[in-house]
Amino acid sequence: MIAAPQPTVASCRMGSDGRQVCGWHCLTGSDGRVACADSADGACGIGADGRVVCSRRAPTIRIVAPVVGACRGSLDCGPSSFCKDRGDGIRVCMGDGGPGANCRGSVDCGGGLFCKDPGDGIRVCM
Repeated sequence: MIAAPQPTVASCRMGSDGRQVCGWHCLTGSDGRVACADSADGACGIGADGRVVCSRRAPTIRIVAPVVGACRGSLDCGPSSFCKDRGDGIRVCMGDGGPGANCRGSVDCGGGLFCKDPGDGIRVCM
């Protein structure tokens, strides 16, 4: 038996119930609903009741480390510090920062340091 080639691109199909579903190996059940596997190596089948059942991967859990100095507003920061977006959507306290502190401009750095991007997209005092 020769295995069917795996599709490399997901496709989208509209069921007669008006819902569009995207994924791999899409099938339409006797109830008009479309279901798709959520990965190219997944599979779908039609049960005895005419409904489509497809394989699902377990969701991935992303652990995010807390951000030191995170703030919601400038009131969360100390004197002469302001709450600013560091460039990736995370707001942190900035002002008179030492080496390695987050900054938007050199005004956020203290001690004659300059605000620069070391190559990771997040500007820090150097």
